[in-house]
Amino acid sequence: MTVFLKNPQDSQKPGWVTLKMFQWSSLQWIYLLNSATGIVDLVRHISPDFDTSHICIKIPSTWEGLQACRVLEASGIRTLATTIFTLEQAALAAEVGCLYVAPYVNEIKVFVDDE
Repeated sequence: MTVFLKNPQDSQKPGWVTLKMFQWSSLQWIYLLNSATGIVDLVRHISPDFDTSHICIKIPSTWEGLQACRVLEASGIRTLATTIFTLEQAALAAEVGCLYVAPYVNEIKVFVDDE
């Protein structure tokens, strides 16, 4: 369930609402695609005045996730590629058109720390 909290005086302020997809859904790109478009449609139904161009869907940067990002970006739904551990993943996310990337630099330390 997603809850939008909004201050009535801030109705004209632009900003992003990021919504995270379930990680288990990253195994099939079509599921990610259907879930993301379903979320945007749900927001349009619940709050017709909400500017859905300010929704950014967080999708794991698996092969399937990046395929979904490509289709979503082409249809006007903005995406953020998450669970990025390598520069190559970030480059692929940029190539498919993701608006943002979210690298996990702190997780890489685990693999190189001798302790």
